[in-house]
Amino acid sequence: MIDCMHDTSALASLHAACFDRPWSEESFAELLKGDGVHALGDANGFIVIRCVADEAEILTLGVLPARRRAGLARKLVRAAMELAVTQYRVAHVFLEVGAENHGARDLYAGLGFICHGRRRQYYANMDALMMRCDLTKGGSSASGDEKEGGAQP
Repeated sequence: MIDCMHDTSALASLHAACFDRPWSEESFAELLKGDGVHALGDANGFIVIRCVADEAEILTLGVLPARRRAGLARKLVRAAMELAVTQYRVAHVFLEVGAENHGARDLYAGLGFICHGRRRQYYANMDALMMRCDLTKGGSSASGDEKEGGAQP
């Protein structure tokens, strides 16, 4: 079950298990103090989204390696988008994803995200693609059971 997460230690541990350059517990604590910032997840994965005005940005998304490709990443993104729509009336969701992260790019494309730019060397040694989902034109915030992998935007 996907719930709001407030345990910064658990978030930092999950992030460290998912990524080579993990965020600290202090980083999560500071981030979650911000207006419109929410962490959602469970013991196997998480997503952090920031909502401002009618826009939201997915800041990070991670699923434990052993739990990937079972649909959790898709459920996390949809839960975050649903929160953004219901609590903030968000019309657009943005994110950056590693240009070489084809699994994540496919996940986001399947949820209605389109590529709208590129950031050179955004991740230390890798370009990032900027993606957006227009929720007023068919982007998906509904629940579903399709199987997809987890990744960091």
